[in-house]
Amino acid sequence: MPTTLDLLLRRIRPERTYDDAHRQADRVLAGFTLPRASIKSFHVFQECIAGFGARLEMCRLGTSDGIPAHRLYAWQRCVELLRDVYRPGGERAAFELARTGQDGGLFRVLQDLAHAWAEAQALNEIRSVVNGFWNGLSPHRRREAAAEYLTKHSDLLPAEWSGAGADGLTHRMPELLAQHPQTLRRLRQAVRSGG
Repeated sequence: MPTTLDLLLRRIRPERTYDDAHRQADRVLAGFTLPRASIKSFHVFQECIAGFGARLEMCRLGTSDGIPAHRLYAWQRCVELLRDVYRPGGERAAFELARTGQDGGLFRVLQDLAHAWAEAQALNEIRSVVNGFWNGLSPHRRREAAAEYLTKHSDLLPAEWSGAGADGLTHRMPELLAQHPQTLRRLRQAVRSGG
C-alpha cells in the first residue's frame, strides 16, 4: 500500500506537473493568432504579449475566451517571465527580436514566453502541493517522511545531503521534495539523449 510520501511524489511527478503545463502552453501557442502586420512599435508589441499572456492565464484558470484575464496583470506577469528568459531588460530584448525578426522573431519570443510560463506554473503547483503536504505533518511524521525518502530515493540526493541522515534531512525536505520532479526530469532527459 502506498505511503503518504508515495502519494505526494505521484502527484508531483513530472508527467503531471511539468509535462501538463507545457502541453497547456503549447495549446495556447498553437491557437494564438499572430498580428498580421509586423511589430514596429513597443505599444503593438505590448498589446500582443499582453494578449498572449492573458490567454495563458485563462488557460491556467480554466476560463473561456468570454472572460478575459486582465491585460495589465498579464503584461506585468509576462515582463517578469521575459526578464527570466532574456535577463534584465528582457521585455526590450524581446521587442527587438520581434521588431527585427531575428532568431525567429515574434514567434520565438512567444515560444520562449510559453516555455517560461509552463516552467513557472509547474513549479508553483509543486511548491503548493509540497507545502500543503509538509505543513500537515507532525514533527514525528516529518522525520518519518525524511527517513522514507532517504531509504527509497537516496540515489537522487546530492552528495552533500545523502550523508545527513533523516534528522539532518528533515529541515531540507520541502526544498528537496520540490526539486524531486525536476531531478526525475533531468534523469529522463539524460536517458533519452543517451547519456
